[in-house]
Amino acid sequence: MKPLLKIRFKKKLTHFIENDLVRFCILGLSCVGIAASVIFFIERGAPNTQISSLGDSLWLGIVTFTTTGYGDKVPVTLPGRLVMATLMISGIIVAGLLTGQIASVLVQKSLEKARGFINMENKKNHFIILGWKKDMENVVEQILQRNSELTPEDIVVVATLPDEQFMAMKQLDTFKSIA
Repeated sequence: MKPLLKIRFKKKLTHFIENDLVRFCILGLSCVGIAASVIFFIERGAPNTQISSLGDSLWLGIVTFTTTGYGDKVPVTLPGRLVMATLMISGIIVAGLLTGQIASVLVQKSLEKARGFINMENKKNHFIILGWKKDMENVVEQILQRNSELTPEDIVVVATLPDEQFMAMKQLDTFKSIA
């Protein structure tokens, strides 16, 4: 592999692994894999066991981790039941972590949209206003009136405003599409 491709691959792999969703999925798969292996070794010699293969133990691990619990395969030994109880709790925790992470991403995107955050990479020929004062609405209206080629979509405001002031400003027709 060429050195530049190696570096790019390593960066992409590092970025991928640093993603919390990926970490939680890897954590979940690890929990299922470890529990399935342990349960196979615990249950394989037990009398009246329902776990006769690694496939059976993997099935039991997945069903337990996802808290589906079909009941078609169950451990018969106390250590096996303790391992599966631990896996149940792990499944609930990892599912909560995944759900929380997904919700966090969705809420963040929603807040960014509501606050007017935009991706500036695609923005060209725009008008930037740094800061905001009480009478800036009039200034922006005058800018728009005197520059007929300029639209509200071309205006980007970079300012720290209280949420209520920002939301009130976005209610005005002139400022609805200002980012």
